[in-house]
Amino acid sequence: MPLPRLTVLLSSLLLAACVVDSPQREEALSLVSNAAWVAYRDGVQRPWRVIVADNENTDQKIYTLQAVDLDKRFAVAMVCPDKGSGVQRVFLLYAAATQVGRLREGCQVPLDRVARHQVYGTLRGTERRVRLSFVPGEEAEFYGGYALRVPEGATDVLAVAGPSGPGGIEPEKILILRDFEVTPKEGEVEGRFPQDLNFAAGLAYPVAPAVEVGVSPGEAAAGEVAWQAQVELSTGRNRLVLQRLRPEEGTLRMAFHGLPGEALQEGEGHRVVLQWLNDAGEVVRAGVRTFTAPAPVALGVPAPFDPQARVEHLALSWVAPAEDALFGPLRLVSWYLEGQGEDEAGASVSVRWEIHVGASWMEAEETSGRIVLPLPDFSALPGWKAEWVPVAGFERWRLEVYFSDDDTGRVLSGALQGKVVPGLAYGQVSRRGP
Repeated sequence: MPLPRLTVLLSSLLLAACVVDSPQREEALSLVSNAAWVAYRDGVQRPWRVIVADNENTDQKIYTLQAVDLDKRFAVAMVCPDKGSGVQRVFLLYAAATQVGRLREGCQVPLDRVARHQVYGTLRGTERRVRLSFVPGEEAEFYGGYALRVPEGATDVLAVAGPSGPGGIEPEKILILRDFEVTPKEGEVEGRFPQDLNFAAGLAYPVAPAVEVGVSPGEAAAGEVAWQAQVELSTGRNRLVLQRLRPEEGTLRMAFHGLPGEALQEGEGHRVVLQWLNDAGEVVRAGVRTFTAPAPVALGVPAPFDPQARVEHLALSWVAPAEDALFGPLRLVSWYLEGQGEDEAGASVSVRWEIHVGASWMEAEETSGRIVLPLPDFSALPGWKAEWVPVAGFERWRLEVYFSDDDTGRVLSGALQGKVVPGLAYGQVSRRGP
């Protein structure tokens, strides 16, 4: 039986229906973002409202949104202007108001524009290789000593030591150094921060006893287990890979180690991922589960299907089953589009759109196979150009389809926001183009 095709029409036109002020009481929702421009729309027929932040903190702005029906269709739009980065980013979320109210979304600062400083030292108390990360930041492997350029500010240091295995380091010990301050002295442009890391000291933990991942035979080509934490807006990587999983054909059980419960702080936990790759090495199907303290889990990947994704002028279309046999109902569809344009001065700029459509919008139009997603009027934005809207000529796009027995709000938090959502499991199917 063929899967139904769903087409999303991006419309900047107001619907012709007459809107009468509703006597219903509005409820306030808070949105945390450092975006330069925010607008929202309560329902299909009410107009977009452009809003300003309630505070002056440019890194943690708080916006108040008003919603009448928390369980119906709601939309929020955010724009991160170029500001010398060469990137214009537009974020659009169409979901229920309660799900939007959990949102923390912001403009990431390009890593090459963040002040970085040299942190270096000796690795003591172990003769093994060490995978090391200053969070947020990149991770790398070292032996005997290390040196990394680390973003300025307070950071947590995580390091995993162990013998080398088929998937990399097999963890034996985990060292955590909290709130290490990487701040140069007054007048210093670039600081140097010596810091030895001792795996024989009290900051090091033995890994938790191995627990199992149950895997459907032949249903995973790669995987990993990572420590994960919620990080603030504008920051980068928020996880450290603890162990890479390399299931072989027919494998039913794999064991992994994690951080013991006493080493975890609030908002931290583990994320285990199993992936199915195509011939080009791209992830096309994945299963994800998040939890706090390590515990045995069963995990697979979603059933295969062809989303038949297409990008046309102001229209995005795909096919997807209403439910996956392993993970449950379709909860979220995400589009990532990227193209090249020019700003007012004629300089090249990368235009990136993220468009996320929750179940509340898809269910409302399930019989017609067409969804109209209203776009706000971006023309008042300084430097905005009409040709930046999604068109078929975008150089790159990616489609992500998410299934879960959990609710859409928790999938949004775990899959898009990088939060540790205890007990969350979801399946993800991906396609890239053109």
